[in-house]
Amino acid sequence: MKLDVLISILGLLSAATSSLSLHPRADDPPLQIIIGAPGRVMSATLPATEGFEVKGNVSLPEARPSWLLYHPKNDVLYAADETSTSILHFKNTLPASEKLTPFDSKTTNFTNIGSSGVVHLTFNKDKTRMLGCSESWAENVLVKPQQAVLSPGDDFFAVNDPGADAIFFINANDADEFALMGRVNTTDCGPRHGVFHHVSRNSGMGYTVVCQTANQLWTYKLTYDDKMAIHADGLPTTTALGIGNSTLLNGTMPSEVILDSEGTHLYVSIQNAGGVEDNILLFSVNEDRSLVYEEIFGAGGRMPQMMSLSKDNKVLFVANLKGRLGLVAWERYPKDGRLIRRLTESQISYFTSEMDSGDGPRFIMEMSKD
Repeated sequence: MKLDVLISILGLLSAATSSLSLHPRADDPPLQIIIGAPGRVMSATLPATEGFEVKGNVSLPEARPSWLLYHPKNDVLYAADETSTSILHFKNTLPASEKLTPFDSKTTNFTNIGSSGVVHLTFNKDKTRMLGCSESWAENVLVKPQQAVLSPGDDFFAVNDPGADAIFFINANDADEFALMGRVNTTDCGPRHGVFHHVSRNSGMGYTVVCQTANQLWTYKLTYDDKMAIHADGLPTTTALGIGNSTLLNGTMPSEVILDSEGTHLYVSIQNAGGVEDNILLFSVNEDRSLVYEEIFGAGGRMPQMMSLSKDNKVLFVANLKGRLGLVAWERYPKDGRLIRRLTESQISYFTSEMDSGDGPRFIMEMSKD
């Protein structure tokens, strides 16, 4: 049975068991969103019962924004341009009202500050340092970090690098030194993105990564030694990515993994599933850090590149490179992690033609002062 048929059946079952009382966003104010896509950076709102409404739209014909990062205190938005060595810099006032002030494209940008091909940005704990991961495709370059994840204790970054097939642990407390605190070789994994969960003073912490080579999720138990170096305690626990106990079809590949704020539900996006839309898989996370497959949902488009959750965990956002919908917002039921209904069923006009060539949006996230 094809995945798109299974998705349709599961969608009908989900609709039959849900009710208006389960819609957690029915009375909520609009969410304020930032969007990155080839040639543009955008701001938008998402009302409780309607699709996205674009507020600010900056055309950047020569740029391909790959990751956005908002500094709430300074009210500044940073955008990594994967085609250059620049970090684009926008002043974006975030008022309490629904309408976002359009981005000012005339603000100063930081140019020639590092490597080209930056695909991820993140802050340290106090947001005085910004760390970028550069996917350099130069000949003989083996290190291609995809993401730096700040640990729950804010003391180190886990840097996922499929080029080196390793996870590096970098000190986040030594200002500009970023000293290496450990390394885990992930042979035949190809780690792209990861999440921390189930942190314990006595039993370490869990770290789950998407393996694009192995087409699996690998979960490590990380611990400190007496010299504060970070180690993986034993081999990872592997979790198949498929429906039930099945594995992914040939050619499919996991892309993104995110975790809810409670640390109990994990979502993985799947590319090249073979249907009219790709997939999002839901897993529950147990106390022993094991993952249990729960349900499959449609991504709304193909090649889901990025996912994120709203600050209140009531909405899951998806950015698709291809297919019918470039941007998707799923209303989420926090109690069991289930995705209840799509809040968006129409394409934003800016992405109509780009979706055929795979130039759909690459980034979507709620922006707030928190």
